[in-house]
Amino acid sequence: FEAMDGNGGRRHSWIFSNLTFFSIVLVAIRPHPLRAYSPCQSVGFTHLQPKMSCPNLLSVQRRYRSAGRSLRCSVAQRNLPVVTLKIALDENGAVDDLGLTSKRFTSEKSLDAVHRLRRCSDAVLVGIGTVVRDDPSLTVRRIPMLEGQEQPMRAVIDPSLKIDPHCKLMRDGYKTLIFHCDTEEVMKRRNDLTDHLEATNQVSFISIPMSGNRSLDLRRILDELSKRGVEELMLEGGPATVKRFLEQKLVDRAIVIVAPVKFDQMPVPSLIDHHVLKAAGLVLLAEHREWDNDSVSLWSKEQLDWPSAVVSEWP
Repeated sequence: FEAMDGNGGRRHSWIFSNLTFFSIVLVAIRPHPLRAYSPCQSVGFTHLQPKMSCPNLLSVQRRYRSAGRSLRCSVAQRNLPVVTLKIALDENGAVDDLGLTSKRFTSEKSLDAVHRLRRCSDAVLVGIGTVVRDDPSLTVRRIPMLEGQEQPMRAVIDPSLKIDPHCKLMRDGYKTLIFHCDTEEVMKRRNDLTDHLEATNQVSFISIPMSGNRSLDLRRILDELSKRGVEELMLEGGPATVKRFLEQKLVDRAIVIVAPVKFDQMPVPSLIDHHVLKAAGLVLLAEHREWDNDSVSLWSKEQLDWPSAVVSEWP
């Protein structure tokens, strides 16, 4: 049932099941995020913030994972990982400037948030263009890991296996999955790459059939990740990979960071705006500027709870 509180009439959802009394208390004090934060076009974050503290984010993460399987199915009608997109843009919507050396351009607080999101994820996925341009590690480094927690698995969409055998993802010893097509030429390249690997490296190659648009089948990739225990997947780019996920409505949450910079030499447009996000089935929950001077917008599938009671407190 629902009960009215005495602080402005906000409704609270009460859920009863075969739980302990302690568990019931945790659920009862959390207002439903999509009732606390109405979808909006452009609104200051302070107008969306309920007057209550957020539970410990890591306990929130565990609670959502324990109940998340049925929620994921109801949201996307699929037994696949929850996909959270993180993308950083300049003021004109570009993701990079090819006329400059690749470097970070968001604030320190935004970078910390990215690493918190990685820590909350079972895997981080990028396209091969990001690997070639940035040589990323995709690991959690700016914040401490939990005791006994492993680094998230890294996943790369690389149809033709263009990956450099000497890049970080191939050499640092953490788990990496590389998805590629199964043509004869690519399989030969796969054998060559395998020969370069050291025994300590945890790199796996997985062939994926091509979809109708002559690219790897994204649903099959998500299915392969799910088979390997991935429930929360962070999508980090690049723009072509992100656009395909959005077009197929495979993104469940999106965190869009706009930094106060302008790329003016060879900007790479993201081709992503509010219209694209809405067409992907996402609604805007809130906007805030709590990560220094960066503007942050938070999006979600309408039926999917945000992982924290106060929207800006996750990640």
